[in-house]
Amino acid sequence: GDFKKEGAEIETVQQLGNRNFTYAAGKSDNGFYVNFIFHGEPVVIQKLRSKFKLNADVYRQNYVKAPVSRKSIGRPVRIAKITPPPASN
Repeated sequence: GDFKKEGAEIETVQQLGNRNFTYAAGKSDNGFYVNFIFHGEPVVIQKLRSKFKLNADVYRQNYVKAPVSRKSIGRPVRIAKITPPPASN
């Protein structure tokens, strides 16, 4: 919902489950961890960060830019061509 509304495309949702915090966070000593791997423009992160900051159920959020291979920058994507086997007589 929120990701799509802000213009992001979710690739994967990794539900890591309930884990203990390294240190107590107010009244909470544990939380449910989730990784969202998504694609979007930098402005999307600013919008999501602002939106989740207002949500009392979200204790902490962290965004990391996924590394891009230098080899793939500016190169067209190659698609394998499948050639059918020759017809047998």
